[in-house]
Amino acid sequence: MTPAAFRAWRQGLGLTAMGAAVALGVAVSTIYRWENGSRPVPGPVAKLCGLLCDPVTIAARLRI
Repeated sequence: MTPAAFRAWRQGLGLTAMGAAVALGVAVSTIYRWENGSRPVPGPVAKLCGLLCDPVTIAARLRI
């Protein structure tokens, strides 16, 4: 997953960087690093992003 694709995933779901960090269980600084390309998005995270496209899963993870 490219940095641009990761950012598009996050923005497409209407998540802030903080919201994506909570959903993925990582620090918000990690989200910024993945989005600016200073760190690659790990393969398992890219797969998890696909699973988190389901709104019910997102709501449950964020406890909405």
